[in-house]
Amino acid sequence: MDNITVLTWMFFILSLFIFYLIGRFTLNLIRQHYNIYDILFELEEEEIKK
Repeated sequence: MDNITVLTWMFFILSLFIFYLIGRFTLNLIRQHYNIYDILFELEEEEIKK
């Protein structure tokens, strides 16, 4: 294979890996966002009890 072909495949695989990492990071942010709603709901209930 040519050097260009190998280089192209390396860039392609690296791009897929970076997209995978961004996807995982985004899913973690979404999970944390939903967890915040639960925490805020509990804090609001505590304020109502006072």
